Amino acid sequence: MTQPDGRCPHCGAQVFPDERFCVECGYDQAQPDAAAAAPAAPAAAPAAAPAPPTGAAPPIPPPPAEPPPHAPTLVLETTPAESASPRTCVHCGSSEIVPEGYCGVCGQAQPRPRDHMENETGHAAAVSNRGHRHHRNEDSFALGGTELPDGTPVTVAVVCDGVSSASRPDEASEAASRAAVDHLHDALAEGENPERAMYDAVLRAAEAVRDIERPPGSRNAPACTFVAGAAFDGVAVLGWVGDSRIYFVPDDRELPAQRLTEDDSWAAGMIRQGLMTEAEAFADHRAHAITGWLGADNDYLEPHTRIYRAEHNGVLIVCTDGLWNYADPAAELAAVVPPHARLNPLTAARRLVNFALDGGGHDNITVAVVPLAASPDPRRVPGELPAEGGIADLATADASGPATADAGAGRLDPGGMDAVDATADPQAPAPAAADPESWPLQAPGGPVPGPVPRAEPVPDTVPDPNTRQEQRPWHD
Repeated sequence: MTQPDGRCPHCGAQVFPDERFCVECGYDQAQPDAAAAAPAAPAAAPAAAPAPPTGAAPPIPPPPAEPPPHAPTLVLETTPAESASPRTCVHCGSSEIVPEGYCGVCGQAQPRPRDHMENETGHAAAVSNRGHRHHRNEDSFALGGTELPDGTPVTVAVVCDGVSSASRPDEASEAASRAAVDHLHDALAEGENPERAMYDAVLRAAEAVRDIERPPGSRNAPACTFVAGAAFDGVAVLGWVGDSRIYFVPDDRELPAQRLTEDDSWAAGMIRQGLMTEAEAFADHRAHAITGWLGADNDYLEPHTRIYRAEHNGVLIVCTDGLWNYADPAAELAAVVPPHARLNPLTAARRLVNFALDGGGHDNITVAVVPLAASPDPRRVPGELPAEGGIADLATADASGPATADAGAGRLDPGGMDAVDATADPQAPAPAAADPESWPLQAPGGPVPGPVPRAEPVPDTVPDPNTRQEQRPWHD
């Protein structure tokens, strides 16, 4: 209850009638200090003349007879996860956390559930943190697991980074990650071609973001980046849009780590077209402007997919730029990943997030760690995925840098990288590809089927930075 004079008895700041805590010092207005307790008694006495002491008692913590109507309300207002595991104040240890997110005893604000998130499935783990500078966490992730029709276990990790300059970015990333992992779970269990399933998962994620209502008066629709990996039997099927990345870090650190995705960003476009060196591109203030995203105002959605076959045991690191900004190229990232990451992915994810926080934590940070054992037989791939044939956006990948596009990406090197066999007889017939009925995708640049009506094929090159990019300067 507020003081009669509308002032906090602890610091003297103005307190309004509906405020329980002082906004300046956090003092509980239901607990008057010694100076205010004496004058409060006469004012309360007329209301309870027969027992003056009880007139001053109500401002003190409520008696046992009064809490029942209010206490359940506080519990019901919390999230389901909080109801199952009661939160305690990070400042004083009290379990009285009010719905507004403050401690009912000391008045201090509590971390929001999305400020720091962790999850661990049977074979993967993910950690997401708000970082030091953002007021909320706009990243999100989803983990899943299923089995192919032949019983092969599959682990799925999806990571999305909300575009800060768009509206409702936190909702966009959450909706996209959930939609994608749900689709992959069902499609892979039903025996759909894994790369086709990944491609469709990106489209489902885009639909989920499009369905989020644009706030009134907002010019920018909700948007986010997307990256996902499905790992099974030595094979990783990857999909992405934007600048979130996937790396492969082998257990044997004598072997090189690899970046398996290529950014949809201004800097990547300049490097790919040979207009700038990597150092020049990333020194430019436009470096992190993205040229691909999920959202209602992206008329040129171009999902990227890739198949990666592991020759050695290791882990996939699925992450947002909140991590790789502090650990790039791949060799620097690998130096942070603990040697036992494949056996304890949660510890590895925590270490990577803490590394980014220690480096400055200027952005939201999300990391998923997915173990990937070496493929027992590179030419035998479980499910409907063909051992030869199919498509991949990236044909080669340098151990110290990003993978690069290649016209021969339509043929897959079973040794681990999507490359054309240079020693093959050029007159020999191409390896048998999957049945077109079950695998309708064509090589990059060909028709792009899918449920998103405005998705259109676009060239592999990034548009001129002074045209479309300047008109839509997305920064995640």
